[in-house]
Amino acid sequence: MRELLDILNRLDELNCSDPSRRPTAALATVVDVQGSAYRRPGARMLILENSETVGGISGGCLENDVIERALQVMRSGDPQVARYDTSSEDDLAGLGAGCAGIVRILIEPFPAAESSLRWIKRVTDQRGTGVFVTAWPGPRKMGFPCNASPALPPDSSGIVDPADISQVIAKRRSRTIRPAEDVLVFLEYIAPPVALLIFGAGHDAI
Repeated sequence: MRELLDILNRLDELNCSDPSRRPTAALATVVDVQGSAYRRPGARMLILENSETVGGISGGCLENDVIERALQVMRSGDPQVARYDTSSEDDLAGLGAGCAGIVRILIEPFPAAESSLRWIKRVTDQRGTGVFVTAWPGPRKMGFPCNASPALPPDSSGIVDPADISQVIAKRRSRTIRPAEDVLVFLEYIAPPVALLIFGAGHDAI
């Protein structure tokens, strides 16, 4: 959640500095991991047109290539999904990556990507829970609150099965599914930050 707040705060700073101009930026989101990786699905990184970044999507082995792809996305306006196989020594990220898995990262241009961030923040600000659905190719995105019997939006037909949503809610864990051979759907479980109380005045407590 801290990462999301840092991204939104940076966007707000840019909007305040020049209200007449929307920032040129892209959002990279880890949407699928098979095997091991430094970051799990839901990790995000904001990339600005000057290559400034906020957040992270790996331990540093993928960021440079994702930045280059993000600059392409900013120019074209078309989202893309980057696939990295960090288990191969011949792959871009394989040397010294410290992990052995396949990672898919969705890279989206702004301002389209901002709506999902704002929605997630509204849910967490209200101390609620929710599911944010991203389907690609597309990408097609929607978010809705969780409850025992989730009421899916009318335009979700054919994209997501209520049973899959119920499983995400029950397990309180995000997952990626493949409803069709050429379609992937990332079901992101959104929950309020865990409250942490620290008692003590020693160095470790500080």
